[in-house]
Amino acid sequence: MTRMEGLFIGVYRIGEWVARLAYINFLWMMCTIIGLGLFGFFPATAASFAVFRKWFLDEDKDFYIGKTYWGYFKENLKTANILGYMLLLIGLFLYFDLRFFQTAISHPIFSLISAVFLVLIFLFFIVLLIIFPIFVHYDFKMKDYLKYSLILIIGHPFHTAKVLLSFIVVYLIYSHIPILFFMFGSSILFGVLMWVSCLAFPKEEITVEKVGQN
Repeated sequence: MTRMEGLFIGVYRIGEWVARLAYINFLWMMCTIIGLGLFGFFPATAASFAVFRKWFLDEDKDFYIGKTYWGYFKENLKTANILGYMLLLIGLFLYFDLRFFQTAISHPIFSLISAVFLVLIFLFFIVLLIIFPIFVHYDFKMKDYLKYSLILIIGHPFHTAKVLLSFIVVYLIYSHIPILFFMFGSSILFGVLMWVSCLAFPKEEITVEKVGQN
C-alpha cells in the first residue's frame, strides 16, 4: 500500500465515522420525537448505546444502522422507559431532599446530612453515565442495573475516573466547538461512554447481551 492510498483510506474512515455519528444523532432525535419526548427519550438513548456496542464488540461491522436502531428501540420501548423514569424519580428524591436540608434551620446535623446527599447526588450522576451501557450489555432484572452500576463505580475506581474524564473532555470539546454539538448532539458522548464501558466489562461476561440479532 502506498502512502497516498493509506491517506485516502484514513480520510475515508474518518468520513465514515463522521457520517455514522451524525446519523445516530438524527435517529436519536427522530425516535425521541416519535415517542413524544416523554416516552421516546430513554428508548432512543438506549438504542444509541446498543448500536455503538454492536460496533465495538461484534465482528460484523457492516450492519444496517437504521434497522438495528429501530429494532432495539421498539423491542425495549417499555423496559427503557421503566429504567429511565425510575432514575428520574430517584434523582428528584435526592434533589428535593438536598434542598430541604440546605434550607432547614442551621444545625450541624443538617449540614452533615446535606453533605451526605451531595455525595449521593455525585454517585447518582456517575450512575447516569454508565447505567445505559450496562442496560444494553446485560440482561438483568430491573433493580439489578442500579446495583451493578454501583458495584462497578465503587469496585472499579479507575474506570469511574475514566468515565468522568470522558464526560469532561466531551463537554469541553462541545463548549469550545459548539458546531460539533449541533452536528453530532449526544452521539459523541454516547459513543465514548460505551467504548470506555466496554473496556471495563469483564471479558467472560460479554456473551451475555441484550442487543438483538438485527
